[in-house]
Amino acid sequence: MAAKFILTKSAKAYFDKLNKASATGSLKHDLEEWWLCAQAGLVANTLGGDPEPGSKDTVEYFIKSLEPAQARIRGLLLMRHLERVDAGGMKRELLESEMGKLLAASDTKLTDHGVKLLNRYASAGFELIRDEIGSQSDLYVFMLEYDSLIKRLSAGGVEDTTAAD
Repeated sequence: MAAKFILTKSAKAYFDKLNKASATGSLKHDLEEWWLCAQAGLVANTLGGDPEPGSKDTVEYFIKSLEPAQARIRGLLLMRHLERVDAGGMKRELLESEMGKLLAASDTKLTDHGVKLLNRYASAGFELIRDEIGSQSDLYVFMLEYDSLIKRLSAGGVEDTTAAD
């Protein structure tokens, strides 16, 4: 069985609360919530722990709304992984070996390790969302705050304190 994208228990509770309170819409799919978290973790280049017990398995493929972004998701994951293992000066064989740890001929074009690594970025990303955005009661306001967070992270607003995987 292929590894699944996992939305942490705490992230699920956060987005459920936001979706119930929001008068300006809601996020329809758990995987979209997962992607908001994973993107924040990837942009910050911060790995979290494995999702805690009781976390929600979503799916092992990219849902229709994320299909257009899947190449970017894989590309950002690959870029972060190669940075972590210092692949800039690697020989071709080593570079291909590191790429092989993440990329595969599957529905997601990711190995189980790649999916699990993305889940760890999502865990870290949710912590950033919770700490930097805090509790929100409206999706529109949340998305404005999220956009600001991503811009700060892109500008180097958060330092990576995790060890290489």
